[in-house]
Amino acid sequence: MMDMAEARAALRATMPELSAIYNELRNIERSIPPSPGEISTEDWQDDLAGPDELRAVLGTVLHDCFLPLLDDLKTLVQELPAPKPNRQPAEPAVCLQLDLAAGEGEMLPAVYALVVRDNFTARPSAEEPGEIWVPLYTPEQAGLRVFKTYGRWFAAWRKLEVADDVPEDERWEFLLVEEDPRLRGHLVYREIQPG
Repeated sequence: MMDMAEARAALRATMPELSAIYNELRNIERSIPPSPGEISTEDWQDDLAGPDELRAVLGTVLHDCFLPLLDDLKTLVQELPAPKPNRQPAEPAVCLQLDLAAGEGEMLPAVYALVVRDNFTARPSAEEPGEIWVPLYTPEQAGLRVFKTYGRWFAAWRKLEVADDVPEDERWEFLLVEEDPRLRGHLVYREIQPG
């Protein structure tokens, strides 16, 4: 029989493998291109079949089963902190030092990573509490570009969920990127209106 520390250690050892399986399934799901019906703005009345069914089932398994499994296991394997004899004040959280006035070559990796985290990474849904929002496509599939011009940062990508017959300015997300003045190391986005 295992004690709690041994059980936690054994579970912790499985986490990399489970994460690798999740990532592999996610890569398979992302590699299947959406059908025209799936990205259409009209209601879809057809039964799922072929690639659409495979994408839907993988998406459901990943969203409804794997993410909760990984979250629950992460909680289980956490060691309880040992009590500290002398309570010291908590150190302030370290945040990413953004300098958006710096050159594009210097800051591009950091800004790109933050744009991906904010716009292309699964996270709790703002509209539906308790639900997880999962992006429909990867930054690579959408052709994400992050760049600096005229002293300002921008992010642009193709909205693959919008049909090709929609005017071009509605098929692209084009955002001004600025540092959040209330939360250092985080970005805020402003939509650029055409015209």
